[in-house]
Amino acid sequence: MNSTSAPDSTCTITSSQSIHSQAGHGAAHDASTYQFPHSSIYTENMARQDSREKRRRIEATPPNSELAGTSSDASHISAASPTALEEAEAAAAAAALAPPIDYDHGADSASLTSSIRQHNYEYGLRYHGYRPGLYSFPNDEAEQERDVVMHELSIRFWEERYFLAPVEKQLEMRAQVLDLATGIGIWCEQMADKYPLSSFEGIDLSPIQSAEVPPNVRFYVDDMEHEQGWNVDGNKFDFIHLRHTLHSVRNMPELFRRAYEHLKPGGYFEVQEVECIVRCDDGTVKPGHEYALRTWLDAVASGLRTRCGSDLRAISYATAEMRAAGFEVEEHCRKCPVGTWAADERRRVCGGLLAESLIAGIWGLSARPLAAIGWTRPQIEMLLVTVRDHVRDPRNHAYMNFFTIYGRKPLE
Repeated sequence: MNSTSAPDSTCTITSSQSIHSQAGHGAAHDASTYQFPHSSIYTENMARQDSREKRRRIEATPPNSELAGTSSDASHISAASPTALEEAEAAAAAAALAPPIDYDHGADSASLTSSIRQHNYEYGLRYHGYRPGLYSFPNDEAEQERDVVMHELSIRFWEERYFLAPVEKQLEMRAQVLDLATGIGIWCEQMADKYPLSSFEGIDLSPIQSAEVPPNVRFYVDDMEHEQGWNVDGNKFDFIHLRHTLHSVRNMPELFRRAYEHLKPGGYFEVQEVECIVRCDDGTVKPGHEYALRTWLDAVASGLRTRCGSDLRAISYATAEMRAAGFEVEEHCRKCPVGTWAADERRRVCGGLLAESLIAGIWGLSARPLAAIGWTRPQIEMLLVTVRDHVRDPRNHAYMNFFTIYGRKPLE
């Protein structure tokens, strides 16, 4: 059953194996040799509790290379940025902390521990060190704060609900839950507090989760798309959750197949994502590339395809892919304003959060994807100035569709 409508019309991190499968693949892949001692792997993340300025000093690093090349994609932009972005300027002024990590897949456990805990630095931004380059966006403080904003948006937008799948009863009793691409782990932590009898596991390429978590939460550094699969038994989980990351999935049919395989019969898989297609119902948004947010999203989409083969708008056809994997699917789609132009208070707040998430993290969201299609730093900076202006302008009544799609694994 599909439903599409406008919003108002309608403590401890314990040691454990990797999630990846070793059977039938010879030697275990790197993450399977890595254990997560509570006292060491998350030490650096305690710095999240320090001041913003201290974190800037810790994480700042100059870009290792300039964005190179030219692109006709920027030819329509008439206004140039008077200065570089604040993030890039701050990074350029700081001393380099570390060179990029050269990840050694044959490393012993000690070397692997060091590699995972360190990070790569490009364009004044910090990226994950484990299997470097797989994910196009940074993991630094600005991106972590954007993760918090997107979490708040999700909760408010769906009327204070952390999920839409009908799994409340299972969670209240004793459920096994897996959160894919958990980010800072805020969804897992808050869900674990709400449902103390259930167990929550979160995986991510970056060790950026809190050091102090509820006792029913475990985090792992791992790649949910690793070629060796998941090192857990099939039919294990009652609920698998993926939020705001489908845009970076390289093989959606395979990921959905894995989710199906590892759910118990009757279990649910839920995916939530903003579609990243600019829409407008009243003609206030200029057509085509006259509206800079549309231009930027198209450029990021092109960059992701070029860089890693993923689709920024993959949520648009996720329902069909979920059905193809065998799920019984229900789709929910609502309009989320971009900016604070909506009259309704809840929609206005949600629109403000979406705009904040775009503006606050826009350099990090742009650097790798746009570099992949040949944009130079000045071209990117010129576009971002215009994007910020258009997003902040309340005369532009833009919105994007926000999807929550969940599927049930049949009992048979």
